[in-house]
Amino acid sequence: MPEPSKPRTIDERLAMLESEVAKLKAQLEQLTNPKGNWLDRMSGSMSHLPPEFWAEYRKIMEELDQADRAASDVPA
Repeated sequence: MPEPSKPRTIDERLAMLESEVAKLKAQLEQLTNPKGNWLDRMSGSMSHLPPEFWAEYRKIMEELDQADRAASDVPA
């Protein structure tokens, strides 16, 4: 059975909550306003693919992204 944690002061608890809220805000900002090219962010997950497959995949995904943006009038 885990030991009960030492009671924290209100100031300590508030500091912890403020820290967690700041982390959540940063995560939300990244989700709602991602920076950079999403293909570059995910490229590490495709590192096992041979380079020619990755190049073809990237080309196709860029075309799809451009088509989606054009269809929704989102600037590139």
